[in-house]
Amino acid sequence: MRLRTRRLVRDGDRARDRADWAAAEQAYRAAVDRESDIAPVWVQLGHSLAAQVRPREALDAYYKADELHPGQADTLHQIGRMHSRLGEFDEAIEAYQRALALNADLPQAAIEADRLLAVRPVPASSGRRPSPWSLTEAAPVTEEAAAWALRLFFGKPPKAEEIGEHMRLPNIAALRRVLAGTADFERLAMRGQPYRAPLFLLAPPADPATPWRFEPPSLAAPVSQLCTAAQMESPEFLRWMTELTFEPNQHRKFWEYAYILSVMEQEGMLAPGKRALGFGVGREPMPSLLARIGLDVVASDAPPDIIIGAGWDTTHQHSATLSDLHYPAIVDEEMFRQRVSFRPVDMNAISEQLSGFDVCWSSCCFEHLGSLKHGLDFVENSLATLKPGGLAVHTTEFNLDSNTDTVEVPTLSIFRKRDFEDLALRLTAAGHRVLPLNFHPGDRELDAYVDAAPFTPQHLKLLFGATTCTSFGIAVLKGAEA
Repeated sequence: MRLRTRRLVRDGDRARDRADWAAAEQAYRAAVDRESDIAPVWVQLGHSLAAQVRPREALDAYYKADELHPGQADTLHQIGRMHSRLGEFDEAIEAYQRALALNADLPQAAIEADRLLAVRPVPASSGRRPSPWSLTEAAPVTEEAAAWALRLFFGKPPKAEEIGEHMRLPNIAALRRVLAGTADFERLAMRGQPYRAPLFLLAPPADPATPWRFEPPSLAAPVSQLCTAAQMESPEFLRWMTELTFEPNQHRKFWEYAYILSVMEQEGMLAPGKRALGFGVGREPMPSLLARIGLDVVASDAPPDIIIGAGWDTTHQHSATLSDLHYPAIVDEEMFRQRVSFRPVDMNAISEQLSGFDVCWSSCCFEHLGSLKHGLDFVENSLATLKPGGLAVHTTEFNLDSNTDTVEVPTLSIFRKRDFEDLALRLTAAGHRVLPLNFHPGDRELDAYVDAAPFTPQHLKLLFGATTCTSFGIAVLKGAEA
């Protein structure tokens, strides 16, 4: 990619991050006009057009990306979504099925495809396999029908024992009745209704040794807390958006930046000469701002062999060089290059050479490490990079619906209240100090709104399959003897 093209893409990425879709479109179009053979830029152009409700133009961009870099599940998923918006259901189903053939761990694509199949059965004369729901009510429950229904209702690949259990039901009518009585079906039926906090979220931890509180969270005195609307109305949030040169926007990604910076400031980490380590930084502005404040920063992202095929190589949110991280509106290039370095880091195998830092952070990364255990282990292992008294602050996905059932596939884990309570106890027992867990979900009108795909520019809570989730931040101070 030539220098001018790279700068245009960077401008597009920054416009995208602040949800200025028209500016993003303009920059990405200029980039592909200069170099038309870069598939990820066509994907980003498609995203910016889709966000402006221009599905036909977005579809053309996604097809160009697929032509340049075929066999990318994420691109095919987007093609399916645009065909669906345009009412072209057969084409949408075909694209979703191609995406799933490449990557079975795309629950949202599976759900969208199956819903289309359910409402638009494929004629037998077409030679294609019909939806399981096109069977009669009296038909027996086959392995295919059970697997399809469980994937639809639970938003994840079903286990063999779950399939076997539901195959014991006498017929399709019984399968429908059983699933209609589940909490997951109720959540799907309530889609678009205001979010109501379940009782488990309000309850104190079973173990009184767990650091905990329940009150409206704030950025003025942050702890380990959920993303809420009131925090994004605060002077602290507006100040951090100004520092980051972003227009204030009530989107949870902006809250994550403000939360991380607020915790760093509270714990005295935003001071010249401090050393900071960022995990999975993508193309976020944090390294530029920390450099301007005077910190020495090591920014890291996953090695190329990890991101290829996992979706990140087509979303243009992965960084591979130091230049990807420079925001000239925040800090001049000379100061940036003096204070920031870049290196690839596998978050599942952190090098022992990374040590002696005052603070480390990550913004919605560790849910992609392979499983719930991988993500929780990362939080604990990140403390090894710190000096005694150092701060680890991370954000991730949080399950607002259930303290038992959740999403756990190789590309995404959505963490539960119990996961963080167990982690807090483990870290406390090891001599670390976890800032109290606060699961208050907010009391503003926006806190009750649950967004669903295709997502709007402003949302705090979203529906992934049948699971309502939002961002959660956890902050840990390394113990002196740990």
